[in-house]
Amino acid sequence: MTERDSTTDHPTASRHTAARRLRASLCLGTVFAMVAVLIPVSALAAGSPLVSETFAGNSTPSGQWYLPPAQSGWTNNACLTAGPVVGTSSVPNCASPPDASGAGALRLTNNGASQVGAVFYQASLPTSEGLDITFDTYQYNGTGADGIAFTLAAANPSDETMKSFLAELLSYPGVPSRWRMLDLDGAPPPFLTINYRWKKSTLRLFSALTTFGTALDIALQELRIESFFPADEATRVVLTS
Repeated sequence: MTERDSTTDHPTASRHTAARRLRASLCLGTVFAMVAVLIPVSALAAGSPLVSETFAGNSTPSGQWYLPPAQSGWTNNACLTAGPVVGTSSVPNCASPPDASGAGALRLTNNGASQVGAVFYQASLPTSEGLDITFDTYQYNGTGADGIAFTLAAANPSDETMKSFLAELLSYPGVPSRWRMLDLDGAPPPFLTINYRWKKSTLRLFSALTTFGTALDIALQELRIESFFPADEATRVVLTS
């Protein structure tokens, strides 16, 4: 889902709700802030949230949120707009916070050009019953569209063994330096490719699975047909020549 934003004199707000499994991602246009509430789908009637954060105050608990470092030449500008400044907040305060505590927001970027901002919640969440995720976004005084990616990751942020293993892998010679930093400004690819070395070329393919949605036979119900398609023009030329 994407949105576009035009120049405005006053903040505008929009609310988005998504019930998604772990593998889901959500994209939408935004410039300003978000409020996150994560609730198990089965607990909606009971109203027992796993995480509820308004970011309205001038601090967030230490160790609760993580600001990933941006790539070289960029700065992660995420900050809390409420003051006064405190030194123990997991999300830092903006420079000269414009809002009083209780009336602030999480600002990913201001309305300047070429900026990035991101925060990650550090605790693991149960997903066996699905999640209902609601957040508010605000746009203000922009001259064009921006974007935000909401991501759920299949990883345990407190697993130090896996962190050490990943750090070791990334330290090997020949590993591209860009793999060591999260690209906050780059758009994620729509799919992962399967790469094959063929003669002096690299063939990049993606696959699609076809199933029978209303099969009346158990054999047909279990049948899966996987088709491969070229993911770039060079691959298409090789496969059709």
